[in-house]
Amino acid sequence: MSGTRRAAAAQGKREALELLAALERQEAVLFAQRAVALTQAAELWTGQDDPAAPYLALDVAVACQIAQVTASNRMAQAQRLIEDLPCTLQGLLAAVLTVGQAIVLLDETKGLPPALVQQLDRSVQDGITGLTAGDTRRLVKTRLIELDALAAEARRRAQAAARRVWLSGRPDGRALLGAELSAEQAGTCWRALTELTTTTLDPLDPRSLDQQRADLFSHLPEFALTHLSAYGTFLQDRDEPGVRDGLSDGSPATVAARRARVQAVILI
Repeated sequence: MSGTRRAAAAQGKREALELLAALERQEAVLFAQRAVALTQAAELWTGQDDPAAPYLALDVAVACQIAQVTASNRMAQAQRLIEDLPCTLQGLLAAVLTVGQAIVLLDETKGLPPALVQQLDRSVQDGITGLTAGDTRRLVKTRLIELDALAAEARRRAQAAARRVWLSGRPDGRALLGAELSAEQAGTCWRALTELTTTTLDPLDPRSLDQQRADLFSHLPEFALTHLSAYGTFLQDRDEPGVRDGLSDGSPATVAARRARVQAVILI
């Protein structure tokens, strides 16, 4: 390729990247402008004794060609952005923040007191510009702990109480089994699955590591029922207040039983 053609190709790449960056900035401005418009619409529809007030979400849905629940969610999001995150709103209008960053702030502050959200909004602006959505989330989490450590611990406990396992169908005879756990629980489970799979990995086995890990995961409940049912409350979370293992004393019999359980797990 000649020097002229290389220069032309380089110029074309720069222009493409500049266009993408410009579109990203435009998206941020439009996101903020839509939030302002939705809030203004809500003010028009919620006047005193306005008979159309109950139909605001429906009217917005028809105007935007979206589902009514989507319209309701957008209006709630817009209200929070306007009232609780004014600095983020201005950053969007100035195109120095991205839509992804705004979504992170909205997600991470959901359910928090407005005063704390507004304080956080002011606090993160000095270091948020230019960050990715992932880095923004880490910054927001850090600042929340700095601003209100007690509230952060309360939120952690509330999230721990919401732990659950869920099942949803998928096409072609498949299903998705998931669990919402604490970071420690999920990390322990993932490391154990990986270690058990890699230590028994057969190079002649046609299954991939992910496939073997999935197959092992599907057999764990059956294994637990077979080998651990004799211990009663063992399957309960002993870290939860008020929940105790049936083998909670320090007697030699209890210690031996605990060791037996560990040996049973290793036998996987």
